[in-house]
Amino acid sequence: MIKVNLAVKKESFKVPVVLGIDLAQVNWVVLLLIFAFYNFVPGLFQSFWQSQREEADQELIQKNQTLRKINQEINSYGDLKAQLEAYNKQVENLKERTAQVEQIIQRRTNPHYLLEKIARSTPIGVWFDRLEVSNEATLTVEGRAREYRLLQDLINNLNDSPFFTDKVNLSQSQTVTEKEGDEEVRLESFTLKGGIKVFDPYNN
Repeated sequence: MIKVNLAVKKESFKVPVVLGIDLAQVNWVVLLLIFAFYNFVPGLFQSFWQSQREEADQELIQKNQTLRKINQEINSYGDLKAQLEAYNKQVENLKERTAQVEQIIQRRTNPHYLLEKIARSTPIGVWFDRLEVSNEATLTVEGRAREYRLLQDLINNLNDSPFFTDKVNLSQSQTVTEKEGDEEVRLESFTLKGGIKVFDPYNN
């Protein structure tokens, strides 16, 4: 006896091929993971970096506030800074004076004995308008004398001392008329110059 199955055989569903991609071969789990990562994970990172930025902004604000307070304190010390600068300037001036005094002592250029000798050598009737001892050890004296003889006495007294290398000479002289009360008097206007040999002959 022959049996024939006339029922139509149901074919299995075939996944179509789209744009050359066989959808049956696609790993749908991996695809869903990629989709979730692309859509949700960036949002999580964005919120994280946003919170980090806000914290950094707050820290920057605090630092700026601290800096402003420091600048205010520095400005409040402005008077103190000026006083300190003035004090330092005085210290520098004192140092300079000390150096000059030491230099005078080392070079023995203290004019004490020289000026004392000039004062003792000046006759009555002679007075000075200007007396200068230069850095080049040169003496210059400008003044008046009631008589030419008194001026010559002054020159002789100075040249008899051990203070001068070059003799003290009369570099300028003229007779002038000046008023003394109601009277007019004739005076000798003069300028003396000489080279200084020593300032302290007692230590040589």
